[in-house]
Amino acid sequence: MEVPSLISFTPKSSKEFMTSLLLSETFDQYELMQGEITTFNTFTINGFLQKDFFIVGDDKPVDLSSPTHIGAREYSTWAEVKPIALHIIKGKRAPLQFKFTLRLATKETQLIEKQVEDTTSATSTPSLLLSIRFDGQQITCVSGTNHASFTIDKTWEHTWDRYVTQFLSEHFQEHSNLHAHV
Repeated sequence: MEVPSLISFTPKSSKEFMTSLLLSETFDQYELMQGEITTFNTFTINGFLQKDFFIVGDDKPVDLSSPTHIGAREYSTWAEVKPIALHIIKGKRAPLQFKFTLRLATKETQLIEKQVEDTTSATSTPSLLLSIRFDGQQITCVSGTNHASFTIDKTWEHTWDRYVTQFLSEHFQEHSNLHAHV
């Protein structure tokens, strides 16, 4: 049986999920591509790193090509943005809505890449995405991929869906607070 090319999860306990999202390291291996939180205002976060910000005194540029340097990435990590999101969301009242588009970081994507059996050599590594949305009532997580060019090969999608299912099951299924929709 093939895995569907899109997985959607709805946590049974929004409170437990939010604790994992905002107060633990559960999602720290992801980068934030974009986010939007609506409380008394709508706050929009573009996760794209502004490389010019990382120029140090006397206009000497930081080595942005170093894989350990923050500038080697395209996007902020969830760990870097999480305190800001927490500050906006925390309080006595739930936000009206929020949505975050997370992308699995390059290092973790390379681990998944080893599992993919490319059927065509032209297939490039896509962005592996996890969309987390709260509509004021419930949270929904949806897996997705973003290829640089069109492909009919669904190997990446199926592999990513299995990874997301396993990841969310490891962190939430044990407490019976997450179920899957196909």
